[in-house]
Formats: sequence, structure tokens, C-alpha cells
Amino acid sequence: MAKAKFRHLLKPDIELWEQFLKSTFNFYDYFEYDVAVGTGRPIGPVYTTEIQQMAIDLSVRRIDAVGFTSEVISIFEITTKADLRALGQAVAYPQLYRDTYPETRPIATYVVTRRVGTDLEKVFVSQPRTHVITFKDLTAPGQPITLPSGLTIRRLRRSDLESED
Repeated sequence: MAKAKFRHLLKPDIELWEQFLKSTFNFYDYFEYDVAVGTGRPIGPVYTTEIQQMAIDLSVRRIDAVGFTSEVISIFEITTKADLRALGQAVAYPQLYRDTYPETRPIATYVVTRRVGTDLEKVFVSQPRTHVITFKDLTAPGQPITLPSGLTIRRLRRSDLESED
């Protein structure tokens, strides 16, 4: 898969996401990647308007992947190790998404990871709308996977696995 589709993911995260995509079923109509949310962080009036705008554009938060259906939006944080940073993103991204893109569908958040940081498992579990899918939870291709929200996802579209040129 070409890096261009996952602009800000590290190579190990891309491999993890590709493995997740190949191991799940197609519940989503489509995915968007590197989704900008929030307002960015201004740098102050000392700089020209153009430089100020560039700073804001470059500092907005970026969601790794967002899956869409007519009924639900799913935010995916993809990381080889789910730590406090991933937890903060999983908690903040749904609100930032709603602030940026007014939306009435429910939003679920998933952290796709190889492992959860020691002592953080209970913290992740305590988040009512945040679900962790660890590498060991990924089933073999062709096997359904039921997400913690109760949704069963089907095989994803090939276009989600192919690069965008």
C-alpha cells in the first residue's frame, strides 16, 4: 500500500491497519484518512496573515481514519502501542469531529493496536464510547469480528486496501 493514502501514519501503523482491514468485514461504506479536526493553534499577530494561516492549517489535529455508514461514524486511532496519548485522542476526537463537522449520527471510537500500555487497560475499558481492538483480537480473513459496540463488520472494499495515485 502506498504511503500517500496514510500520510501521517508510521510504517508499523500502516502494517497494523492493513492487517486490520484484511481481517474484518465490510461494515463501512467508505473511509477517509488523515481527517483534520479542531481549529489549529494560532501563532500570534507578529507574523503575516499568510504565515498565521499556514500555522493554523499545519497544527489542526488529524484523525488516522474515519469509517462511514448511513447509521454510524467510527473514528479509528491506529498505533502499535495504546498509551496515554492514544487514550487522549480517543476521548477528544469525537468532540473535535462534531465541532468541525456537525453530525447527528452516533460516533464510536476504536483504538487499533498491538498492545495496551501496562496499567492502562482498565482506563481504556472505563471509557464508554472508546473500544480497543488489539492485534490478538483480529480474526482470520473471512471470519466476522464483532466490535465492542455490538456491530459486526463485514469484508471491506478492495478500494480500502489499494493505494490512491
